[in-house]
This record gives sequence, C-alpha cells and structure tokens, in this order.
Amino acid sequence: ETVGELVKSIATSLAKLYPDKRALILCIGEKEGEESLEAIKAIFPPENINCISFLKKSESIRGKGWSVRAAMEIAQKLKANLCLFDADLFEVSSEWLRHLIDAMQEEKMDVVLSEYTASYANGLISRILLYPLFNTIYRISIPYPIPKEFGISYQLLNIYLRDKDIWLTDVGGYGINNWLLSEAIVNEAKICKVAVGERKHKLILGKAELKLREVTKTFFEQIIKNIDWWKMRGKAIQELPFLGLGYEAEVKESEVDYRLLISRFRNGFNRYATLYEKLLPMDVYQKLDELALSTTILKGDREEFNFPAWLWAEVVYEFIFAFQFRKEFTRGDLLNAFIFLYEGRAASYIKDIESRR
Repeated sequence: ETVGELVKSIATSLAKLYPDKRALILCIGEKEGEESLEAIKAIFPPENINCISFLKKSESIRGKGWSVRAAMEIAQKLKANLCLFDADLFEVSSEWLRHLIDAMQEEKMDVVLSEYTASYANGLISRILLYPLFNTIYRISIPYPIPKEFGISYQLLNIYLRDKDIWLTDVGGYGINNWLLSEAIVNEAKICKVAVGERKHKLILGKAELKLREVTKTFFEQIIKNIDWWKMRGKAIQELPFLGLGYEAEVKESEVDYRLLISRFRNGFNRYATLYEKLLPMDVYQKLDELALSTTILKGDREEFNFPAWLWAEVVYEFIFAFQFRKEFTRGDLLNAFIFLYEGRAASYIKDIESRR
C-alpha cells in the first residue's frame, strides 16, 4: 500500500539531488505483490531515473534475503553502489538519501548504516540481544535497532556474493540484516552510521516469532563461524564514525503489552523446563524457575517481575555454547526454548522503563 508513494519520493529526491547522474530504482517483491507492481508501473520517474520492478515467482527464492541478493547482482553488473530500503517505509527524505549516497561516494565508505530514533519497545531484539553481543563479542558499537536500510558500496558486493550457498540458509529470509553487518565487520569494511530521525513505516503484524527465530539462528551461526576473528579482538570497543545531522529522540509510549510477554514466558518455561534444567547452570535454572512459578504480585497497577540483565547474559552465552557443542539438543529445540526466555527478558525490560516514566 505504501510502495508506490515510496518509489515516487525516492525518484523525486534522486532527480533533485543528482540531476546530472543516472540512477536505477529496483523494486523486487514476492509473488503476492501484483497490486504493488501495478502501482509502481503507474509511476513515471524523471528522465535520469529508471525504474525496474519484478516479482519472485518461485518458492525456492522466497524471502527478503533473496530480494537483496537479486539487487546486489544487478548492482554488481552495473558497477554501482547500492542503497537498500524496506518496502514498509512511508517515505525516504532527501537528506536520508543524500547522506547514504555521499558517505559512499565522497567519504569512500563501504557500508553506511541508518541510525533511527525509536521507542524503547521498538527493535527489542536489537536492544536486548544483537546490540549487546556486537559490543561484547565483535567489540563494535552498532546502531540499534539494527538498521533495515543500508548503503553498500560496489567494492563490497563481491564479498557478499562469493558464497552462493549462504542464501539457502535463513540469510535468504529475515536473517539478512545482521548477516550483512557481521560480514562487513569481519571483512574489515569501512563502516559508518548516519542519523535519519524517526523511521516512519507501516506496521506489519503476524511474523514477529518467525523474524525472531531466523534472526537469532543467523546471528548464532555467524558468531560460531567468525570465532577465529573475534577471539583476536582486544578489549576496546570500536565506535563507528558518525556522518549526517543529529536528531532529537522523542520517547514514545510502548505499544507492546509486557503482561502478554510474561504469560508467554511462563507457558514456555513450563513446556521446556526439562531442557532448561539439563542445559543451564543450577543457579540460573532455579532463578528462572522462581520467575515462572511466582504468583502475580501487583505494585500499584504493575506486575512485579524482574528478569535481570546478569541472568539474561548467562542465558545467552549458555545457549550460544549449546548451539555449537551440546549435540544432545537439536538446534530447533534450542531456538524454540530460547525465544520464550527472550520474551521474559523483553517483558522485564519494558516494565522497568515504564515504571520510571
């Protein structure tokens, strides 16, 4: 519903910012996107802007990652830099576009990350899982939420496209964003971030658990794959260079009901209690057991529930270790069990912030 206006805003901005250069807008979608395709075809961009749109008809190449790969292959043939935008955006400002492009062309950056202002409950997987692990394992401070919009230089496309089999994993789906970032880091790419303000987008419901599962699985696999690289890192955490204008962050009320997350955590703990008891250190398991079995206590109008950061850190590292070495558990069971604990930590995080407002 938003893609037509999105394409129109990008085309207008490109023509205004770079009137003497040619640009190509690629729109790549799933087979259900016939209406979006028609909306795009009805757009007549300025003379120096071309627009190509198509749908992926085969189930074997379904997923966001496959769309990114198609865009990369086209950019590689054209020897062009690439800017990636999700179709759920309402608009892309000319300043946002200019900062992404100029960082690659003028500053010679390989990867440009968009840094958004966001509610404390947006991008929870980034705040609770990805951001801390990028800091502690890769020793690099990345924006959060993990960006969905990237600038990628032509020079880096060969690296991303060299392993044809990687796209058959969850990288071909929702694992694509943190894979792009992990690969850029371990290949010593020049990375920067640009502040773009609020990410105004259409809310798409119904895929939260699938996204969480694919993102977690891909990130765990990347940590294990890159162990020789990150073991050589020092203790210092690298701050990424910052380009572009700053934006004031507006703190908004969360739309996530932490009580529902607590309920899911407790149900999930009961379901996987045997796995948790075998997998986790006894003190960690006992603390989780107390949280899951505790009677609801209200303080004011808020439920007392505390899943502390230290406990979450213990859980995460134990699951990463088990993902690689504990062969008595299937990776599918580990991911399913991990998601419920993530929901418990997410509930505690939201509740803690709301209690201070």
